[in-house]
Amino acid sequence: MDYGTRLIQNMFIQRKGINLTIMNKLISDIKNLIDTANKELKIDSRFNYHSVSLENGESVKIDISSKRVRNRVIDMMEDFRIESDDSERIILRALSGTEIALNCIGGREDMLLSVRTAVTDIRNTPSHRGELITQAIMGEELKGLTREGNWYLVQLPDRYIGWVCSWSVMRVSRCDIKAWNRSVNGMVVENRAVVYSEAGSGESRIGELVSGTFVRLGRIENGFYSVTLSDRRKGFIVASDIGDLPAGVVNPGRLIGRAGRFIGVSYLWGGTTSRGFDCSGLIKRVFQMEGIALPRDSDLQFEVSEETDFSEAAHAAPGSLFFFHKEGVVNHVALSTGVGRFIHSRGEVSAGSLIESDECYDKELAESFCSVRGIISE
Repeated sequence: MDYGTRLIQNMFIQRKGINLTIMNKLISDIKNLIDTANKELKIDSRFNYHSVSLENGESVKIDISSKRVRNRVIDMMEDFRIESDDSERIILRALSGTEIALNCIGGREDMLLSVRTAVTDIRNTPSHRGELITQAIMGEELKGLTREGNWYLVQLPDRYIGWVCSWSVMRVSRCDIKAWNRSVNGMVVENRAVVYSEAGSGESRIGELVSGTFVRLGRIENGFYSVTLSDRRKGFIVASDIGDLPAGVVNPGRLIGRAGRFIGVSYLWGGTTSRGFDCSGLIKRVFQMEGIALPRDSDLQFEVSEETDFSEAAHAAPGSLFFFHKEGVVNHVALSTGVGRFIHSRGEVSAGSLIESDECYDKELAESFCSVRGIISE
């Protein structure tokens, strides 16, 4: 019996007498349909969101971020009649009369957000207790998909989807984003840069920025730049905390130098900033500061990287990536610094080596090492 037939049967039972168990089974079957569609279309759950809920005890509401998945679900529900279709919202009607509304959330660009805090956490549920899955820094653009109380469901430029607290973002227009991107001319290169209200004053801090944050620079005075932040606040930052904008070209020396600045920064699951990194978050941030966008996770970084001429770590070029696996699945990544050495985040950002005679030798990682790969900038 297919899911569509089972859904119809459940709905007939529901109409004869509403039963919470039956309704829960109905929702479960719809979720199974969505899971099946995701698998068929090979949609990564990190880049897709869906929720299924009951409304008024008789209708079903489905919010889904992928139009491809939504359309496949509709195809599998052959015995349901399409009652209305306005592209973003499709209403299906069962023979029993039960209504199913499929909403494609985020289909319109009417909810653009910009991060207004130094770092904002992206979680897997709309709660501070939710798992930290990634982070964004001040000025980064987020696409709002929907809102639930004080939480926005957002999609990041790397396609990751998660929940962000409303107080850490602000609504912006596409024109606002373009204007800001055209105006920035400096980037924070220190792990943390304090923003002061007055040049040369250590007592008037108004905020703090992390590595990779873009700012608009003004005049320099007493060793301080006047700066404008993405939320339009103005202040002063120590000039040595600021560097040039990313060049967009892989420079091994700069990559290693940037990673070296993070030595000692604590490991943080889901962390992508100088306040805390996980392994792939470190690699993503280092390359992003060079103007090269990488996926969020180590398995995806492996997929977009290129095979190199060297399969052995000892011969790997500085700036290439070392990948490690567990039971054939990539689960760790590090930045090669040459002759088998690397910088990675595990416990904290630190140096290691795959060469047994090296004082930094890491036996566990040496045994799980699987590949050397490179990043080609365009």
